Amino acid sequence: MGGFFLKKNYSTDMSKKPTTYSEFEQIRDSLLKKAIKYFRDNSDLNDEMLLQDLIKETRQQFDKLEGLYKGSTSDSGVTKKRLKRKDRLLRKEHVGRYFLRLMEHELREAGIHQSLIPVFANSIHYLAGEENIGLWTDKINRLMEFGEKKGADYETILDSKPGKMISREIMSTYKKEIEKSPSFAKKMKNNLDEALVKAINPDVDGDVDIEAAVEKAYSEFIKRLDS
Repeated sequence: MGGFFLKKNYSTDMSKKPTTYSEFEQIRDSLLKKAIKYFRDNSDLNDEMLLQDLIKETRQQFDKLEGLYKGSTSDSGVTKKRLKRKDRLLRKEHVGRYFLRLMEHELREAGIHQSLIPVFANSIHYLAGEENIGLWTDKINRLMEFGEKKGADYETILDSKPGKMISREIMSTYKKEIEKSPSFAKKMKNNLDEALVKAINPDVDGDVDIEAAVEKAYSEFIKRLDS
């Protein structure tokens, strides 16, 4: 990323530079302002949640940057790999957020450590399977496309009636998969334990009983899943 910024002396390979520096500069400034505002408004989130949300919030700007740079034929393989990786990240992010949406606020209200929220969200991916993930992704993408045409932002689309229907569908499948997975509780608690150990900051969190915190988080999650 650093190589993109503040360099007006571009190489002679015209296929790799933006059409005009001012156009690049506008997108750069927009990205920086959005990131600064987002960090200010969401200081309670951990780094992973911030990163996931910023990927979503800045997707359009980065798409514009990709459009400004025309890679050479030799770079096409690298570009395709990057796009595939980006698609996987967005796909994982969307399904996880829709899955957890109906209970996320209550989990935070219950005092669940913020580092554990992504663990619950991402657990849908090792339970549901690629076929289900693909179906939900298609539904979410169609809903987002429709909502964006109507001028709705991401949060509004997420909380819309069809958005909540997708969330309930994902939760229903999740509960069925738990019943078929006797090792689910152990795996989930291990993931929660690992995430919490990495995230705890004694200066901020004080003394934390990891085992008790994990048990509470798991219990609150299951309770809301069954409600």
